[in-house]
Amino acid sequence: MSGLILVAIIAATQSTAAANINAGVGVIMRDVYKRFLKPNATPEEMLKPSRTLTVIYGAIAIGFSLWWQYGAGLALAAFTGFTFAIFPSLMGSLFLKNPSNQAATISIILGLMTSLYWGIFSSNWMTIAHTVFVTTGVSISIYVIISIIVKQTGPWWRASSSRNV
Repeated sequence: MSGLILVAIIAATQSTAAANINAGVGVIMRDVYKRFLKPNATPEEMLKPSRTLTVIYGAIAIGFSLWWQYGAGLALAAFTGFTFAIFPSLMGSLFLKNPSNQAATISIILGLMTSLYWGIFSSNWMTIAHTVFVTTGVSISIYVIISIIVKQTGPWWRASSSRNV
């Protein structure tokens, strides 16, 4: 029975890691590769770079866990930060009438940077607030502030024509 429980724990861990890696690669492929590198790429043309990026992304995660004393914590902070850094942008795109591309991009970048900083440089007083709460708070705040500024000044860059792809 204990073997079955161990297998279930390993399967759950592997599933979570795979989902986080696939989510990160999917966002990078859609937001960077398709938007800036090859806008007219078909799904078949995106398959090989996507697989390559998955290997690289996974290798980075493994590197965190093997070469740093707190590697697993840093990898978890990075994946957690990425997940919760995109949360405000996802909610904004789902529920706002005119979501801001600029607010989404900047809040994701600053949310991820906050998560990594919190995971790497956190001291005793910083551990009171979990990375999830800090990252989400920073991402929401930045998203709202940039959305208000963009609403007043207009878009800072042109939206991609392949937004719904």
